[in-house]
Amino acid sequence: MSATPSNDEIAAAARKVRQTAPDMGAAKVLAAVKDAHPDWALSEQRLRKVMKEHGLGLPHPSLSTPQIFPKAATTSRPSPGAPGFYRPHDEAPAPALPIDARAEQLRYQKESPRSYKLYGRGTKWDYAVTWNVDMQLMVTMMQNRMLEAGLPRDDRQKQQWAEAPPMRTIFEQLWPAAQRAGLTRADLGRQLEAEWGANPEPLIFYPRTKRELTVWEAQRADEAAKYKVTSMRIKREMARAARGTEHEGSVKTDARGQPLWDEEVNGQYVVILSRLHKGTDIECGDLPQTEGWDFDMPCSHTL
Repeated sequence: MSATPSNDEIAAAARKVRQTAPDMGAAKVLAAVKDAHPDWALSEQRLRKVMKEHGLGLPHPSLSTPQIFPKAATTSRPSPGAPGFYRPHDEAPAPALPIDARAEQLRYQKESPRSYKLYGRGTKWDYAVTWNVDMQLMVTMMQNRMLEAGLPRDDRQKQQWAEAPPMRTIFEQLWPAAQRAGLTRADLGRQLEAEWGANPEPLIFYPRTKRELTVWEAQRADEAAKYKVTSMRIKREMARAARGTEHEGSVKTDARGQPLWDEEVNGQYVVILSRLHKGTDIECGDLPQTEGWDFDMPCSHTL
């Protein structure tokens, strides 16, 4: 006899499936849920509706499917967080993570001038992420909150951690760099779970239709504009405070004394990404800020 599950029951079942298979589409999620609950009367349409209401949005195909670009670099750049970076080694094995990933990440941050270490696919490269000062402060604050909270003690707390703003912030700030490193959302979510005890990736909404993608990009543009206003205010205050001191000139200004802004340098989602030799953390130079780069390009130590 068929049973009609509640929305909360459907959401819980779908969440469990997506935690083990983040890129699974609606039809496969439905099949997995019905395998676990063969007595449920559930349609794909209702499943989609419930997942959207509970923040379990299904991935947009262009965001979940790795994109292969010609190796020749282009000068155009995708919008922050959007697809568009060359994935040089999609067929390589998923990143191998250290036994105590949190301790290793904290050790790396303490010993390196870089901001965060990402574990790459294959056996050759890991990656060092460097944010601008504002983003570094934000991520450090979010990371400290996770350290204060400690590791989750049970599945319920793990879910709470995954839904918390600090985990979402860390994921969203790392995602543009992870794309350039040829990693998937599942790769990044798996690393964060190893380090912080929870994986926010299945809970982060990604646009699934053209209309949702348009709204999402508009929201990102609005966030970037607000970020610029705040950053420019801080830069003006820093420039004023530095006048007449040894730090005068540390904030670059134009002829009118207004701070200079370069979106390619100061933008909210701009990161420097450097290759690291696996096992040694020896740097191999910064990767170009372009859509295409050759996985086997020679090392360059020019910043």
